[in-house]
Amino acid sequence: MTQRDASVDSKSPTRNSLGSAIERALLWARENLFSSPTNSVFTLAFGASALWVVISILQWAVFEAQFSGSDRSVCTGTGACWAIINARWHQFLFGFYPQEVMWRPAVTIMLLVPALTPWLFTAVPMRRPLQWFSAFYPVLALWLVAGGFGLSEIETTKWGGLLLTLIIAVTGIIVSVPLGTLLALGRRSELPVIRMLCVLFIEFVRAVPLITLLFMA
Repeated sequence: MTQRDASVDSKSPTRNSLGSAIERALLWARENLFSSPTNSVFTLAFGASALWVVISILQWAVFEAQFSGSDRSVCTGTGACWAIINARWHQFLFGFYPQEVMWRPAVTIMLLVPALTPWLFTAVPMRRPLQWFSAFYPVLALWLVAGGFGLSEIETTKWGGLLLTLIIAVTGIIVSVPLGTLLALGRRSELPVIRMLCVLFIEFVRAVPLITLLFMA
């Protein structure tokens, strides 16, 4: 065997694997997408529709979009107005929180990561100190966001965006877990009054539509 034949043989496994993969893909398409004239028509129609949707999205989001500007007045075309996001990014993150003290909610959100880490992962360095920090985190977050004790106070009407979403989510988790545990234990209580009150509360919340709770909140 010559050196050229040996080099060709050394490359043949890769070519064979690639060729077999293409053959399997073509075979799968023939059996599942083009197994009959009807399936072929539906496949071509769906492929054309998907291609049209992708091109339309790219045209709206990229090719005809406006990326720079200070307000919506620069967006005169039919594409996406990304300029408003560039100009209002702080409102998406923190609502109407004053920009001169915007570092406070930013630090609060960053400190949420070490506060949640010891409860999400077991193999974490210094897990016990981080758990103590997690217990102290709600007080620290409230002080940073709301103010007081040396920091300027910020009204809750100025909270918004991602900051408010995280506050509601974390508060709901902290309150709901122990409350749900107490209700579950109270439902199995041997005291009729406690059991009845817990059952009434649980069944009432279950019976109320979620949309009603969202509007009431």
